[in-house]
Amino acid sequence: MSQGRVNPILDQGLLRPPTKIRTDNDFVIQHDEVIIADEETVETGSFNYTQPAESRNNENALVITHSPQLAKTYLTHWQNRWNRGRD
Repeated sequence: MSQGRVNPILDQGLLRPPTKIRTDNDFVIQHDEVIIADEETVETGSFNYTQPAESRNNENALVITHSPQLAKTYLTHWQNRWNRGRD
């Protein structure tokens, strides 16, 4: 998550303490839209979990189940981004 986007997310109440977030300045926009639900379930797509995405945008979400290798690939990518971040 880029530093400039942290406050709007907190202001919308999407994250509440003690949720830990990290920021980085390596990318202009951090645009990964994925939920790694467990070791074999992933949700991905364009949906941002915002009011405009829910009510007026043309968004999509895809839930992929029973796919441990895909979940592992997404988790590895997420861990790489987490490790690049700063508290």
